[in-house]
Amino acid sequence: MKASALAVLLAVFTFTAAIAAQLPDRTRTPGAIVSSITATICRPGYAHAVRNVPYHVRDAVYTAYGIPRGHRTPGGGYVGPRRGYVIDHLVPLELGGANSPRNLWPQPRAEAHAKDRVEDALHQAVCSGRMGLVDAQQRIARNWQHAVPTPLQLLSR
Repeated sequence: MKASALAVLLAVFTFTAAIAAQLPDRTRTPGAIVSSITATICRPGYAHAVRNVPYHVRDAVYTAYGIPRGHRTPGGGYVGPRRGYVIDHLVPLELGGANSPRNLWPQPRAEAHAKDRVEDALHQAVCSGRMGLVDAQQRIARNWQHAVPTPLQLLSR
């Protein structure tokens, strides 16, 4: 294989691996918990009721991660580097996560839906009694991509 073709393959692999491993910076976003009470987080409407991250907090999180503001267009749209991100909770509200900057990070928009599915699966496992809340919080804070236990792991509890 020619050196240039090898370099291209290596660059594609490195880029793909970097995208697949989008996790928050642990020094900026270690995670923060507001509740470790299963009955509280399993109450219908809980996450919606506590969802409140003011603009100035979201702006501070973007700034801490070095993502500058964009600007509004005359047509009311938005142009800027933040467009590709959403501010997400590392430990989600539905698992007792806090609205604190220590629990928020700019997650690539393309990954947000995948993480939402992980959050829903963990919430369901906790509220059905198949998993402990603290275990779910620790798993998702450590690495959301590997947080959902296998059926065998759930059976061994």
